[in-house]
Amino acid sequence: MKGILIGIPAVALITYNLFAYQSWGVYDELASDLFFTSLYVLGISTTLALAIIGASVFRNSVLKETWLLLAIGIFFWAVGDSIYVFLETIEEFTHNHPINSLWSVAFMVIIYALYKHHKAL
Repeated sequence: MKGILIGIPAVALITYNLFAYQSWGVYDELASDLFFTSLYVLGISTTLALAIIGASVFRNSVLKETWLLLAIGIFFWAVGDSIYVFLETIEEFTHNHPINSLWSVAFMVIIYALYKHHKAL
């Protein structure tokens, strides 16, 4: 469990920072932008890690499908938020960007998981 809680955020941070540093190049505010966007990626990847741990805890119970759906929804949400932070920093995000569809799918899966949880209890 500790490996998941440390591993997923570490992989997410390393991957994000490599892509960001290669795309942005070197400029005056690079350090502050990398720091604050990395905090955001760290937060959402930690949320994903906790959802995966929850799914593994409940894998032999009535709530196994619910937690698996919740983890999948949070995965879509984390990917969408990471892409959004990257696009917003390079000023390429628009309000009709396809990432909005990924957020919609993520929230629909999360809401369905919560509905199934309510029905299972």
